[in-house]
Amino acid sequence: MSVNILLPVSFVLACLFLIIVSFWKTPVECAIGFGIIGTGVPVYLLGVWWKTKPKWLLHGIFTTTAFCQKVMEVVPQS
Repeated sequence: MSVNILLPVSFVLACLFLIIVSFWKTPVECAIGFGIIGTGVPVYLLGVWWKTKPKWLLHGIFTTTAFCQKVMEVVPQS
């Protein structure tokens, strides 16, 4: 099944329009949003990109994950 090229092109243009208008109308709020998004870069580098993590860091990540699951009740209690 093929998609007409007009659909993805119009989608990209609409997204660009929304981004440009957002920056034009509220540049400070957009900069704050990008700053918040940018704080995820170190988390990504530590958690995903770095493949040879030391054992103490893996243990800390596992402990934090298990704690958050218990506090937020996202796993069934055994």
